Amino acid sequence: MKKMMLCAAAAALSAVCLGEVAPAPAPAAEPAKQAAAKAVDPGKVAAEVNGKKLTYGELDGDIAKLLAKQKVPAERQEAMKKRFRDQLVQQFVIKTILLGEAETKGVKLTGEELKKREDEFLKSVAGRPGAPKTIDEMLEKYPLGKERARKDFEESFVMRKLLEQEVASKIKVDEKALAEKFAAATSNYTASVKAVAGSEDKIKSLKKQLDGLAGDALTNKFAQLAREHSDCPSKAKGGDLGAFRRGQMVPEFDKVAFASEPLKVSDPVKTPFGWHLVMVTKKFPAVEAKDGKPAEPEKVQASHILISARAPKEPPTKKAIEKQIKRAQEQQATRKYIDALRAAAKIDAPDFPALQSRQKPARKPGKKMSIESKPIEVKPLKAK
Repeated sequence: MKKMMLCAAAAALSAVCLGEVAPAPAPAAEPAKQAAAKAVDPGKVAAEVNGKKLTYGELDGDIAKLLAKQKVPAERQEAMKKRFRDQLVQQFVIKTILLGEAETKGVKLTGEELKKREDEFLKSVAGRPGAPKTIDEMLEKYPLGKERARKDFEESFVMRKLLEQEVASKIKVDEKALAEKFAAATSNYTASVKAVAGSEDKIKSLKKQLDGLAGDALTNKFAQLAREHSDCPSKAKGGDLGAFRRGQMVPEFDKVAFASEPLKVSDPVKTPFGWHLVMVTKKFPAVEAKDGKPAEPEKVQASHILISARAPKEPPTKKAIEKQIKRAQEQQATRKYIDALRAAAKIDAPDFPALQSRQKPARKPGKKMSIESKPIEVKPLKAK
């Protein structure tokens, strides 16, 4: 909860998407010797895949634009450069392999196909905050420039078409497995609907078990019921949510928590998450700023029991379940397909050991060395 504290609220397969690299959180600080920049010859090859080269000049030029776009603070720039380098080189390797295979297979997009896929893309993101209304609007936001954006965007569709042709089209869903999963999903849906229908009665029943109790008997019983019945992750702590200030919880819960007396269980409270019993355990009055110490707002510490009242919007369909199963199978098959292409590719990336093709010692003298590529996890670029 704490706005969402009341309850806990196949991208890696795509080689390239429009937008920026998704940076992982950088460490708070790094030793100077690790953060120090190392001058690299811009003509030096960072990675070569089947004869296609990516130089440090090209790589670091892209990184400079990404850093500027994201306004990375100076003290984090070196750490972020390394992260961006690793991700962009991974992108280059997978993209080069897939586009090379697409060319070999004769996979191309006609103008009509491209327009259809662009329309499908816009439809898929419609309604999201800041979603583009046109392709040009989206391309304008690309940190590496509109011309590069158009090229990357169209190439991503070519790669997708290749994977659809070579992987997705060959996936077959087992009818028995589909029937079993559909039956289970239907059963779970029915159980959820029944549980929601009885959620108010259940919270009232729990309240009765707490009526008349006080002191340790109350707090112990409340914690027990929370552990046994609450639908919030806080059940592991007996329903304890810790201390929070006004406005951190959803309004309905917030109002009751700050109006309650300590060690008094509230009447059932309805929020978008379901029904709650709230018990304030401590109150912390506001503190004014003094002697250099900042002011502290009023806070309370409270525990709660949540009985969920959020039913699925609609019953499952066999078609939706089939799509779910097929998507999982496609993800696995796509990883295997890409790994097989990598194993057959000639990759030279000495500064990036995870990508470098490795030679394994021959089992017997006189035999040729075999080449094996190590599978990697691809982190796609994100749309801003």
